[in-house]
Amino acid sequence: MLPGSAPREQHINLSCDIFLLETQVDYGHCDHILQIINSLHTGKDIYISFYPGRISGEDIWRLIRKYKKIKAILINCCSFKKMLDFYNNELERVLNAEKNIEFGFYLNNIDEERYKEAQIASSLQSYKLNTLNNTMNEIKEFIPNIDREKVMIGGCCGYGVNEMRKLIYAVTKDLSHQTIFHQ
Repeated sequence: MLPGSAPREQHINLSCDIFLLETQVDYGHCDHILQIINSLHTGKDIYISFYPGRISGEDIWRLIRKYKKIKAILINCCSFKKMLDFYNNELERVLNAEKNIEFGFYLNNIDEERYKEAQIASSLQSYKLNTLNNTMNEIKEFIPNIDREKVMIGGCCGYGVNEMRKLIYAVTKDLSHQTIFHQ
């Protein structure tokens, strides 16, 4: 910049399509990351995935109002029950008020309490649950009852190829929603 000249807003051309903030648990942490992204002036959409129970619906609403490039709110790294409780108690009213925000979730298929004690990632497969069919049925009951044009669905811890195959088959065979998958 030449002396005496005004700073120019810099637009950066990044070779990504969206920014994904995954497993966010704290308003301040998430807000700080969003400030960094916002300062880049990329124009890229932002998807935020929250771990349930550590951030409120009001905090999520504040972020959506503050950062206009937030296009999707996701829930990840939890059981179906935790996702459903968080959706019903915190997120549903936000999404009902913000119809332009997309929604999705990607769940765990592990015994989270047992895994939390050991936290040995190399043995994650030993914590897999045998409740996948029940979860598939719960997902199929849940999706038609939410007011969204599309829902992003995927798997997190404990979802391998076979589990993803079951999930994809379950939601595409029985649901008419446009569905996007993430693993």
